[in-house]
Amino acid sequence: ERGMGTQGELDTAYKQWELDRAVLEGQLRVYSPNHKFADEWVQLSETVTDIYILKGVFDLDKRGLQLSKLKTAFSLTDTEVDALVQLRKRNRSVDDFHAYFRAWWKLRESALIQASQFVRSVLPEDYDAHLTLVCERDGAMKYQSL
Repeated sequence: ERGMGTQGELDTAYKQWELDRAVLEGQLRVYSPNHKFADEWVQLSETVTDIYILKGVFDLDKRGLQLSKLKTAFSLTDTEVDALVQLRKRNRSVDDFHAYFRAWWKLRESALIQASQFVRSVLPEDYDAHLTLVCERDGAMKYQSL
């Protein structure tokens, strides 16, 4: 959640994300007759959107509701959810701070793994198996040869 840019930059990125994810869903529905990939994409893209929404939710009750959506999708424990809910709690200890970042890291890594698994499921079986999804320091995701 840190270093994500200004609210204007986030809003612009969110609008582009919504457009891109709808276009990709349409393309997957056209190219995959049984809609399996499109349905999987919708589920994945909705969880990614839920993570984005979490960035802007500071009310503890609303944040808890948002995290309840993500808990199942990313196998978060109650302790991890509580750490993420308490983002703006005053007088947090160093342990609270560490618990928050461990939980946020797990959420982020789980999302990247799900995205990578989705891409691999869409690619033909003979596609280069030596590619992996990596996250750059700026948060951008790209494929890189091993």
